[in-house]
This record gives sequence, structure tokens and C-alpha cells, in this order.
Amino acid sequence: MSDRVDEVLLQRRKVFWDQQEPSLQAMIQTVSSDGLADDDADEIMAYLPDLTGKRVVDLAAGIGRFTTRMAKVARHVTAVDVAQAFIMENRVANQHLGNISFICDDVVNLDFPAGSLDLVFSNWLLKYLSDAEITHFLTRALKWLSPGGFIFFRESCYGLLGTEELNGNPTMYRSSRYYCDKLTAIPAQDDESAFTLVRVKNILAYINYQNAPNQVCFLAKVCGGDGIPQEPQKQQCRLSPLNAAALQKVFKGPCVTVGGDVSTRDFCARLGLGPGQRVLDVGCGMGGSATFMARHYGVHVHGVDLSSDMIHEAIERQVQVDEEVRKKLHFEMSPDLAVDCDINTYDVIHSRETCHNVSEKQHLFDKLLRCVKPGGTVFITDYCLGSSPPSQPFLAHTHDIAPCYLETVDSYSEKMRMAGFKGVVAKDLSQELIKALQDELSILVTTCGDTDEDKMNHSQVTALWNSKLQWVKDGYLTWSSFMLTK
Repeated sequence: MSDRVDEVLLQRRKVFWDQQEPSLQAMIQTVSSDGLADDDADEIMAYLPDLTGKRVVDLAAGIGRFTTRMAKVARHVTAVDVAQAFIMENRVANQHLGNISFICDDVVNLDFPAGSLDLVFSNWLLKYLSDAEITHFLTRALKWLSPGGFIFFRESCYGLLGTEELNGNPTMYRSSRYYCDKLTAIPAQDDESAFTLVRVKNILAYINYQNAPNQVCFLAKVCGGDGIPQEPQKQQCRLSPLNAAALQKVFKGPCVTVGGDVSTRDFCARLGLGPGQRVLDVGCGMGGSATFMARHYGVHVHGVDLSSDMIHEAIERQVQVDEEVRKKLHFEMSPDLAVDCDINTYDVIHSRETCHNVSEKQHLFDKLLRCVKPGGTVFITDYCLGSSPPSQPFLAHTHDIAPCYLETVDSYSEKMRMAGFKGVVAKDLSQELIKALQDELSILVTTCGDTDEDKMNHSQVTALWNSKLQWVKDGYLTWSSFMLTK
């Protein structure tokens, strides 16, 4: 047996599952509220790519909670589970569909021909594997997948929350960041990451039914396939080199945006927020503004961000806040800020310093119009081009060092009107930006750590803040707010 397989842990997995009754309750390991299991499965299925005509492996398939759904659209599904009783129950329920193979084995023993699968799917699997076994599995999955194929997994993160504690359960609770790091560390032939993250989110059904935001799902695509969003992938790494604690110190709290907690408080006071409203927070960062709105106004906030790192921070903070606030938050990473929602879903859309990272702003504004309810409010603050011809250092930074897509205030406003928004009101906040940058620079003096890396990161951030301050003063860069209605 491979040294990448933990034989003791493998035996513990088998013993634990052999002792469980093949039932829905055993699979979800909680006393299911009416509707939880169905809503959870509906949500996950909606998150998957189109499976029509595809070849799928359903790992840790159990009694077939997802096997049935996937087999109704996929060309073929291979259902795998370590427990004989569970896979037999799956076979009884689903073999009539005629396009399912059933295997009883541990995932670490599996192998499939190279390029033979379009989706590797697992639900509550990796939390039972050791670190080495996860790397082994992800490396194998890469080989099994066709070019442009997908891998999906859902895991319980950050401890026991929303599930029952069962004797002998070999679950290992890890952070959501851990799983993303493991996934993106799998190298392709050119030593770049073999997988590109498509989306990361915590499961809304578990937040609604169990107040448990620690159920996190991950969707990634094999690099090299058609349609991989290469440009947004760069955004995931476009974070300050300062750690989360240092950033919160600079911004005087968890609202890591211009003006920090102070501007968040002032801007939110203008939005007419009230209990029960639904808010979409576009570019939610570490969830500071979303948490503020949920706590002080009683609104339900769906936060979406380009950066998986920021979403990990947001989910980890959500797990730790008090229950009343926790149940009002839901976070998602999406490379193009896409969100799955019905038309006319949100009462308010809130976005801070995010839209300049999106090249197709017209497409973004069109989507925001669809999402917001008639009469609803959209509030945006963002960096824009100033009235002075830009300098070469400014152009070099915005085009090459930290690529973004700056436009003038007039261009922003026109695209909002073209999308169909009414009453677009733009306001120049450049003087407020100067004051905010000066305040943040004064705090930066006290944030430098002791290591050489800390000092280098601190120097980079300080230099950027000084450059931004000068660009605003020279008229190359402005900061503006936009208030619009549907």
C-alpha cells in the first residue's frame, strides 16, 4: 500500500461507517429539520456545472442522495462508498436508471483511466482523509479528469457546528483556506497550479436551518479547458501583503475599505436599511461591512468577493460572531462577481472599491439591475480616473503592477444609466480619500512586524499608500460615490 495512505485511519473510516445504519440521518449526521436535506442538495446541485452527457464519479456516495440527481442528467455516474450497506442501498434505489456503476471501496484505493471523467464529486469526504491522503487524492483526480473538467467537494470546516458528535467519528475539522491551499498546490506540468478556483461558498441551507456557516463547498476547473476565467484568477492574489490583523489595525476595524469602520457607518446610514431586508454586498472583503449591516440593521447579507482569501476570512469571522448575526450572513467567492439569484431579489446592493477590478462593467451593472428589486437602492464607492492626464508611473501601476480597469466618473454614470438605473447621483469624495489615506499612513507606522518579511511587506504597503495619496493630489485618481435606483 502507498505510503500516502494512512492504514490506521483507513481502518477507522471503514469501522465507523460499517457501524452506521444506511440512512439519510447517518449521512448528514444531524437531526434533520424538515426540508434541510432537500434544500441542501438542491443548493449543491445548482452549484455544479451542466452535467448533461457528462461522466461523473460520486465519491462517498452513501445511499445515493446525489447519485440519483446526477444520473438523471449525466451520461454515466460511478457511485463509490466505503460502506457495503450504504452502496447496496444506493444500488437498490438507483440501478433501474441503467447508467450507474457501483463500487464499494475507500477512495484512496481508487483509480480510473486518465481523462475518463468530466466531474469528480464528493460530499463530506476530505474531512476523513489525512493531509497526505488529500494530496494523493487530488493528484489522482487531476489525472482522471478530462481537459476543462471539474472537481467539486463540500466539507465541514472550523469544528463541530450544526452536526451531531458521534462516537468514533474520524472527522478532522480544518479551515476552508486549508482546502483551497491543498487544491491550488497540485501542480500541472509547467509547475503552475493545475486547478483554477471557480467558486467557493458556505451552504445557505445550513445557515438557515442550523445557524451553521461552517459547511463550505468548492468548485474548481482543470486549467487549460475552454472558458477558464483567467483574468479574474489574478484578482485572487491581489491582496495587501499585510495580514488580516494588521489590515484591521490600519482600517480601525474589520471593514477593510477606504475610511474603514467610520465610512461604513456613515454610508450605511444613508441606505434606508431595515430588519428583514436582503442586501448584496459586492466586494465584501473580510465581511466587515456585511457583519456591521447585519448587526446594526437586522438585514440579511449575501457577501460576494473576487478573492478566495477574503472569503475564507469572512467565513471564519462568521463562525465566531454571535448567533443572531451569524444566521444573517452568507459568503461566496466568484471570479466574475456572478451570483445565482432570482430576478428582483435584493432590497439594497452595496459595493465598496470593487468595480474597478472588473473589466466588463456594463455586464456587471446589467446583472446588478436584474438582482435588485424595483425601487431598490444600489450604493457604490470606487476609484475613478481624475481630470489630469495620468503620469507614466501611475499608468505602469494600474496597467502592469496591479492591473485594474479605471474609468472616469462620467463613464461610470453613463454605463449605469445604460443598464437601466434611474436617478444616478455621483459625488466626488477625493478630499475624504486624502484624509483617509493620511490617517491610515499614520497608523501604518505602528504596524510593522519584526521579521524581514514583515518589514518588506510593510514597506510595500506604505509606498503604495504614499503613491495613492500623491495621485489623488495630482488629479490622476479620484474616489467617488454613486447612488442609483431601479
